Amino acid sequence: MESHPDQVSGWGGDGVYTLKEEAVVKLLQHIVSKRGIRYDADMLKQLLLWAKNRNLLPSVSTAFAVNTWDAMGQAMWEDISKGSEEEKHLATLWRLIRETVAEMKGEGVAAASAFAALAPESGSDSTSKLLFENPKIPLPPTSRIVTISPEALHPLVLIVP
Repeated sequence: MESHPDQVSGWGGDGVYTLKEEAVVKLLQHIVSKRGIRYDADMLKQLLLWAKNRNLLPSVSTAFAVNTWDAMGQAMWEDISKGSEEEKHLATLWRLIRETVAEMKGEGVAAASAFAALAPESGSDSTSKLLFENPKIPLPPTSRIVTISPEALHPLVLIVP
């Protein structure tokens, strides 16, 4: 089903979005706008509908997977190379969203790794307590003098910056 640029319908093609589809649209709009990316909201809906009509977006749960956006890009390039005008108009937005989804995945992996590194062992404090009350991440150094007892004197003088 070809979509007309002035006509945006639901992913099912019947003119009505499901609640989940509308949630995906709103979440993508929020993510893209929070990153300072300028885009046309109707173009986003057209892009999602284009992908859905080609079975590149089989469910709303795949809308934030990098491999979904990669598959969309491959199909889009194939159509563009055959002279399709519709995909030319969608390509820039596709690229911006694909990069954003990939960045989010990278940020998520980094956050998950940091969270796992700080995760408590069983029987210890909660991770949120460790993160916010007792972080293992060192704070910036401050200038201070450390006093050492005479019993622990060593020929070196210790000054901690």
